[in-house]
Amino acid sequence: MQVLDPFKLFILGQLIIAIFWALDLSLRPYIVKMILNDVTNFDQYGSVNAIIYHIIQFITLTVISAWSFGLSEWVMLNYQPNLKQHIENVMLNRLLDQSHTFYQHNFTGSIISKINDIRNGIPYIVNMLIDRLFSNSLALVVALYTVSLVDIKFTIALILCIIIFLVF
Repeated sequence: MQVLDPFKLFILGQLIIAIFWALDLSLRPYIVKMILNDVTNFDQYGSVNAIIYHIIQFITLTVISAWSFGLSEWVMLNYQPNLKQHIENVMLNRLLDQSHTFYQHNFTGSIISKINDIRNGIPYIVNMLIDRLFSNSLALVVALYTVSLVDIKFTIALILCIIIFLVF
């Protein structure tokens, strides 16, 4: 984890973007439902003020979502090459500390292949943890909450389906 220390700010940025993504994924259908509820309850003498609040929420969520995807690309372009270079430097410094017998017992191609695997693997693992595990888990929690606002029976059924899927 010491390899990631210089990149804490970029990783925090990715976590914040993952939170925005999870909220967008789970809240957008609920906001659309609220807009449809407002429209069906809208009579000919009603004002637009009844639905404008949810429409503003939807537009704001859409703008934040578009902005966060652009910011995500910027963060990835800035920290991944630098992280890979930092990993290479750390690995090279560790190799320079090895004794002469280490190089006699290990082929150069094997050492380079292992460094390349580590260099490509650490950024991939970080992205998988943030983009897949963290954001999808958070989206699931927010989705369960929004479904519970509609009907608690749906939430219980969804939790049972998730448990069955994870267990079997």
